[in-house]
Amino acid sequence: MKQPVDEMKGPYARRWWALGVLCLSLLIIVMANTALTVAAPDMTKDLGLSSSDLQWVIDGYTVPYAALMLLLGAIGDKYSRRGALVLGLVVFGAGSVAGSLVDSSGGVIASRASWASARR
Repeated sequence: MKQPVDEMKGPYARRWWALGVLCLSLLIIVMANTALTVAAPDMTKDLGLSSSDLQWVIDGYTVPYAALMLLLGAIGDKYSRRGALVLGLVVFGAGSVAGSLVDSSGGVIASRASWASARR
């Protein structure tokens, strides 16, 4: 879509599909963070996490997400919002797979940080 909104004759024809895609991507992110909260006690036991390590596993998503939101949002606005969303979901998926394969607290924290850098 290259036409400005104020020059359109009617509403965007595929607006409901766009809303569905955005809601689905948000649902994926929320479910991943909820699953981490549920898995935290088992992760602490299996990986031998200290309370500080567990806090970094949880905050390893929030801190980079907040720090990079404005920068990545501006890049998405300048180049392509659709491309930014697709790239973000791909990096998020790769970070999710990496997080499930690592067996150290540093690896889990790094994979969570990569999720955040993928999302804006």
